[in-house]
Amino acid sequence: MPCRERMQVGKRRFICMKLRSIYPMILVPLLSLIIIGTVLWAYLSPFTHATSQDGRVLLPSSMEKYTSKSHVLAKAASGQQISLAVGLSLRNQAGLAAYLQQITTPHSPLYHHYLNAETFAAL
Repeated sequence: MPCRERMQVGKRRFICMKLRSIYPMILVPLLSLIIIGTVLWAYLSPFTHATSQDGRVLLPSSMEKYTSKSHVLAKAASGQQISLAVGLSLRNQAGLAAYLQQITTPHSPLYHHYLNAETFAAL
């Protein structure tokens, strides 16, 4: 509805001016409540707390097959931090061997063209 002038006791009033002054009074608090509610919902939802509080990760019970061949050298103190390295076999060992051959052969088109971490992970 377009803005129309009304005459009341010698004063001009604009209906749309009244409406424009009401919208910020309604919209700003409403949008603020929606934003605050969304942030609280995201913070309190369970998918944001997938890790444990102390940062420890439990390994599955399949570790028995790997640890059955090991033996204890000494017991570690309960507060001691232990470093652990895990090696995984590559999915495409033949492809990696061929790539290594190509980047080290001087007449190969891939000579000295090394992979970045993302490209290597995709192999």
